[in-house]
Order: sequence, then structure tokens, then C-alpha cells
Amino acid sequence: MIDTSNYCSDGRQSQPLPRKAFYVKGCTIDLMYDTYAIEELNLQQLADRRHYIGEQDKRATKLMRERVVEHYRDGKSITELAKESNLSRVTIYAWLREFGLK
Repeated sequence: MIDTSNYCSDGRQSQPLPRKAFYVKGCTIDLMYDTYAIEELNLQQLADRRHYIGEQDKRATKLMRERVVEHYRDGKSITELAKESNLSRVTIYAWLREFGLK
């Protein structure tokens, strides 16, 4: 009997699960490093990866928005927040307006 636990459903050897990885339909996808051969993914795997990254981006943006507001309430200036978050001051002002702070 061959141990197939380290193989994707399409027969390719699976990567070990790193800190930033996810599991898609029988195959581990590594998001942490660009060394993963993305060109070898099938269409469904690419779609799943793109969806996952999009969901992570939405969550990160939501958390950034909350933290920017929190830091502003704690006394940080718009300029400091923009530099620290690598966002424009316009974006910071827009987020603060959403929370009724500007």
C-alpha cells in the first residue's frame, strides 16, 4: 500500500503545510512564498486560491480600518496613521467619517 497522504488528488506531491497555507480539494496551497509553482495549478485551484486571497484581503482591510480608528481615538494624527498603515490621508479621513469622527 502506497502512502498518499503527501500527494494532491491529481498525483502531484503536496507541499508541507507552512504558516500561511490553505487546503483546497486535496492539495495544500502555499501562500507564504512565491516559490509555489502557480502555473501548475488547474483552473479550479486558481479560482479557489484567488477567492481565498480576496477573503483574506477583506478581513485585513476591515481590521486595518478598526485599528486606524482605535489609534486615532488614542490620539495619533492622520499623518502618523497614514505613514504607519501605508494608506493615503484621504483614505484615513474617509474611514474616520464612516465612524462619525470627521
